[in-house]
Amino acid sequence: MPKSPPASGPEKLRIRDFLITDEFDCVRAGSEVRETVRKLLDMKRGVVLVKGSSDKVVGVVTERKILKGIVDVKQDPLSSRVDSVMDTNIMIISRDDELVEALEGIKKNRPAAVIVNDKDGNFVGYFSPIDFIEAESKLRNILKR
Repeated sequence: MPKSPPASGPEKLRIRDFLITDEFDCVRAGSEVRETVRKLLDMKRGVVLVKGSSDKVVGVVTERKILKGIVDVKQDPLSSRVDSVMDTNIMIISRDDELVEALEGIKKNRPAAVIVNDKDGNFVGYFSPIDFIEAESKLRNILKR
């Protein structure tokens, strides 16, 4: 979601111009799937990000990944570890990245999740599919002017 209007022109839009602190929750690697399911159910929409011991995001879990994991796992699915159902196809961008370049990378790589870090590599948010759609719309509107 956009949070403030950019100066002008698509080259002025950056990831930091979007609300990236919503639409997700986090669990630690090694957590039970049961805990992850509870977090997913508590959100209207969103994903659960999986953080490793160094507090870096190492994976993402969606409802679809949980269902696939339940079908694929030969043991009690809810007591399984989140590591067995998470998707590790994540892309990391910086909140200072230009939006146009970030969107091109997302389209090219088609990650399961886009993680936003600060300049020091620390996690600051999640660039959701809804953010992506809003960003493309905002760019189209700027280019029409």
